[in-house]
Amino acid sequence: MPTFTPFISACLAILFLGGCSTGFYKKRADKGVYEILKKVENDIFGESSNFSIDTPTSGKKTKDVTALKLLKSRNKGGKITLSLDQALGYAIKNSREYQSEKEKLYLTALNLTGERHNFRPSFFGRTRAESNRLSDGERTGTGSTDLGINQALRNGGSLGISIANDLLRYFTGDPRRSAASVLNLNVTQPLLRGAGSKIAAERLTQANRNVVYAVRDFSHFQNTFSVEIVNDYFDLLQLKNVIFNEYNNYESRRANKEYLTARVDRESPEAQGDAKQDELQAKNRYISSITSYRNALDRFQDHPRPPTNHEPATRR
Repeated sequence: MPTFTPFISACLAILFLGGCSTGFYKKRADKGVYEILKKVENDIFGESSNFSIDTPTSGKKTKDVTALKLLKSRNKGGKITLSLDQALGYAIKNSREYQSEKEKLYLTALNLTGERHNFRPSFFGRTRAESNRLSDGERTGTGSTDLGINQALRNGGSLGISIANDLLRYFTGDPRRSAASVLNLNVTQPLLRGAGSKIAAERLTQANRNVVYAVRDFSHFQNTFSVEIVNDYFDLLQLKNVIFNEYNNYESRRANKEYLTARVDRESPEAQGDAKQDELQAKNRYISSITSYRNALDRFQDHPRPPTNHEPATRR
C-alpha cells in the first residue's frame, strides 16, 4: 500500500478546504434548487420561470447593507406615475410577503437536495500530525491520514470504503521509521427494520411530493397576489375620480353661494344660508375624499413596499 507523509496529507487538506468555501456551497445549492424547480414547473405547467430568490442586496457584503442605508433608500422623495404593469412589477420586486413565499419554495426544494445527497457518495478526509518527546529524551513524530467514501443505498443498506495511513518516525537517536496502511470496506444491510427500497426512500419520495405541492401553492399565491394588486390599483383610480367629482361639486356650490351673495337685495337670507351650508358640506366631502385617497395610497405602498412614493397612472 502507498503511504502518505504528514506533509502530503496537510497539503491535501489545505487544498480540500480552500476549494470548498461558503460561496462554493451556495452556488452549488442554488444550482441544485433551480434545476429541481425548473423541472417540476415544466412537468406541471409545460414551461418554467426564471425563479430566483436573489434581491438587489444579495450580491453585497453584509457590512455594506446597513439599516441606515435601507431607511434612506425607502425615504427618498419624489413621485412617479405607474401603469398597471409597472405597479405589478414593483410589487413583485419589493414585497416582503412575495419574497417570503419565494424563500419558502426555495427551502422546500433545498430539503429535497438534502435527501438526494443522502444517497450520493459522501467523501471524507482527516489528517493529524504531532511531535512527542519520550522519557529518555528521544523525539518522535507521528502522522496519520484517513480518506474514504460513504454512501447510503436505496435498499436501506450502506457502503463505506476508507484507507488509513499511519507514519511514525524517530528524529533523534536511531532514525527508525514505521508505516502502515489499512483498507476498510464496510457493507451493511438491514434485514427487518428499515429494509426495502420503499422504506429507505420514503423521506426522498415525500420530499419530491412536497416540492410539487410547494410549486402549486406558490403559483396560486402569485395569482392571488396579482389580483390583490390589480384590485387595489383600480380602487385608487376610482378614489382619484371621486376627488375630481367632489372638487367640481365644491366649485359649483361655491359659485352658487357667491352668486346668491351678490344678489343680496333679491335673495332671502334663508336661501343665502342654505347656499353657504351647501358649500361647506361640499368642501367637507372634498377634503374627506382626499383623505380617503391618501390612506388608500399608503396601504397600497405598504403592500408592495416600493422605494419611492408611487401613484397609479390615471386613465384618460
